[in-house]
Amino acid sequence: MRIDIANKSALGRADLLQMLADHKHADNERLLALAEVLGFEFSPKSVNVDPGVGTLTGTGFESHLISPGGTARLPRGLFRPMHAQRLELVASSEDWQKPAAATDYGVLSDADQAPWNADATAPPFQPLVPWTRLWPRLHQTVSWRHSAGLDVASLTRQLAQAKPVSRLPRQIRQRWPARLHLILDFSDRLTPYWDDWRWLAGHLQPLLRERLSVSLLYRADAQRLHVWPASGGTQTRPWPSADSGETLLIASDLGMLDAIRPSARHHWQRRLQGLRRQDIACLIAAPLAHGQLVAETANLMPLLRLGPDNSLRPIAKLSPRHQAGAPDDTDSAYRLLLIWLAMATRAEPALLRALRLSLPTQADNAGLEGAVWLDARLNTAATACAVNEIAAAELQRQFSKLEPALQQRLLDCLRDYHAGLPQMIHHEETLLWCGLVNAESAVPETEHAQNARRFFRKLTQSLQIEDGSQHVHAERHLLLNIADHHLQHAAASLAGEDYLNHLSVAVSRHRPLDRRPLPAGLNGADWLQRQPPIAPLTVDLLWRHDGTLAMLERTTDAPAEPGRQRLLTLKLDRQVVLWSLQSAGQTRHYRPWYWLEQPVLADPLLQSAAAPFSHQSDQQLWLHTGRREIAIKPFVAPAWASEWGVDGYGLYADLRVQSLTQRFRWIEPGGFLMGSPASEPERFDDELQHSVTLTQGYWLADTACTQQFWQAVMGENPSHFNDDPGKPVETVSWHDVQTFIERLNRQIGGLQARLPSEAEWEYACRAGSDTPFSDGDNISPRQVNYEGNYPYKNSEKGEYRATTVAVKSLPANAWGLYEIHGNVWEWCRDAWREDLGGDEVINPLFDPTDRDVVRVLRGGSWNSFGGNVRSAFRNTNRSGKRNNFIGFRLALG
Repeated sequence: MRIDIANKSALGRADLLQMLADHKHADNERLLALAEVLGFEFSPKSVNVDPGVGTLTGTGFESHLISPGGTARLPRGLFRPMHAQRLELVASSEDWQKPAAATDYGVLSDADQAPWNADATAPPFQPLVPWTRLWPRLHQTVSWRHSAGLDVASLTRQLAQAKPVSRLPRQIRQRWPARLHLILDFSDRLTPYWDDWRWLAGHLQPLLRERLSVSLLYRADAQRLHVWPASGGTQTRPWPSADSGETLLIASDLGMLDAIRPSARHHWQRRLQGLRRQDIACLIAAPLAHGQLVAETANLMPLLRLGPDNSLRPIAKLSPRHQAGAPDDTDSAYRLLLIWLAMATRAEPALLRALRLSLPTQADNAGLEGAVWLDARLNTAATACAVNEIAAAELQRQFSKLEPALQQRLLDCLRDYHAGLPQMIHHEETLLWCGLVNAESAVPETEHAQNARRFFRKLTQSLQIEDGSQHVHAERHLLLNIADHHLQHAAASLAGEDYLNHLSVAVSRHRPLDRRPLPAGLNGADWLQRQPPIAPLTVDLLWRHDGTLAMLERTTDAPAEPGRQRLLTLKLDRQVVLWSLQSAGQTRHYRPWYWLEQPVLADPLLQSAAAPFSHQSDQQLWLHTGRREIAIKPFVAPAWASEWGVDGYGLYADLRVQSLTQRFRWIEPGGFLMGSPASEPERFDDELQHSVTLTQGYWLADTACTQQFWQAVMGENPSHFNDDPGKPVETVSWHDVQTFIERLNRQIGGLQARLPSEAEWEYACRAGSDTPFSDGDNISPRQVNYEGNYPYKNSEKGEYRATTVAVKSLPANAWGLYEIHGNVWEWCRDAWREDLGGDEVINPLFDPTDRDVVRVLRGGSWNSFGGNVRSAFRNTNRSGKRNNFIGFRLALG
């Protein structure tokens, strides 16, 4: 039965049938998990988890989906685990805590939103061809010829040449046709020429008056024409017929501009063939270059190319071998026009015309305007176009390499055509231009650039005002659109401008559901630092089998939920983090996640990566917290792992030696405060608190090494308390442990067994906590095996066992590590240093070549006082010393 739950995988029954065929020999446990992943119920009907016995039961079957200790786990193979593998530190704690400089620039006023130059007049319209050139050619081409009076000059020549005169020669006069029907193609692709069509109609109207009919066409396949000008409502008329007596003048490209989508051209071909069959006189006026003409279309009717690069006479018939082609980036003029457009906030057809006429070459190629308008990198509307933000960044970089004269030519055009537009457009274009030209060229624009920066800083402060009135809400919506456009269009080229992060943060706070990547050019650490700080919260980042992420506040007593994997434990002081998902080697495009408002992040990108049999196994998730960037990758089981899986503590892998198994927990990279605060009771001076970052994840045994595991490798048991092989091995020196590790690594290739560093040990012990103990401010013998007669902070006394206890006898910490406090002291890899310093450090390790130095011990033991089993407590012993309270815990990697 299908379950209608929003977070289930969007797979259908066909997927289920295929996967059932692939798993036809699977047991009930695997089939149950398969159904869960696909979003189906498994039959039998009722399935319940019994925490008491640690099994998942249903009618007619039993499945062990609870690991020993009562922690639910997911079946291997139907859940794609992830694991935090490495970390990059991008900001020190000192830099992170520096307050951002605050300057009050005020908010935008009405004057700030007025035109940059209200007194400016728009430049005059520049037609494709001057009327003084065009109208004689039109008159000559569409006019009717008729006989007039006697041609005296011709008669005189014949008589002078003694030629016989059989017929008196008559003068031939031309006149406009009785009815001229002007059809103007207002298709979207011809937007750059719409003003030319209006200009043409406006000049023909006083010449022809009632003999002129004007119609508009919005689609090549339209069956009726729109009357222009329309008097009251939309009026249409049919296409002219053979008995209409009209001569047609069609202003159109006949679809030849669009080489990629030929449907409009095919419609025009059928239309012209029909007109020709009806013997209707027709002339085409097309704003095209010769290379844009398509022979099979252009040869259907007389065609006059509108442009200053020809004689304005109908073109000769084109050869069938004529090759039509649209300009592209290999054409230097076309490329330059695109580069110029990328610098404009918007480009109206008039500005596009002015830029084309400013080209050093092909300025007379009228077809360039239409070709550029159809470029896929442009977003177009009825009044203007703009290069999309992805293409704009690259084209703007190319603008910086142009000759200064070409750069200045663009600025002159922008100032002429955008002077009367809102100031935001002028300011954005000024900053872009100044940021991409050389310093010398930018000097005359210094004052304009300063005014532009002031405008955008005031825009930022305007967006930070909290006011819920409807008027302010509507105004803020407009300001948000202005700010968002500026960030998307210009941020990549203005990466050095300090106001950009502030502006982006202001926009993002009003649009927390916007999952688009941050604008290119913004720095993720700076962006997060400018977010309002919050009181630090310890949270767990969870990865769920349906491809969603969850950020939940840390609680020590919360039960583990099936279907979730803990990826990270984080201490966050901002209400937002950044995330990115892409293949290795790709640029990280971070997206905001306001986790405090939306604890669950559901995104199609994540869900596709979570699919059990996804082909996107090379993708990795990056999380940016401000100070750190953390790489989270799909888990690939190590060769030494006999079994692996995910449970409530996180990712684990089992190492088998002979018939014995040692479980290892994946400890993710991260940062923490090592040592203890000055206020912690019973602390010592060598516990100076300092920031530590571990950039690589590692495996850590979930228990101290047991006597039976030691004996399996070494063949003997040196322990004093040897009544239970499940107890930790003790009475081993640091040198003994090194011998054990060497033998183990020889037995199992690629294992890389070692002792944890002191920093790795304390990081894993704390498991995200900052209290004296991993589970809180105090302990009892029910939690830790220590000298109960000497409790921490003089609290209530408890049991003193005076011996070790078997591993996993007492509760694990939040990361699944048992007896990390007490039972036996644990050797670390480091040699002893009294003073660890207070500076921030990365991957600290002090391991001199002298093997006989004093080494570090951590964790306390069965005979330690309560204060000496704290997470921060440090101890030491000679590397050759053996005692019945000293053991160790293995690390791998």
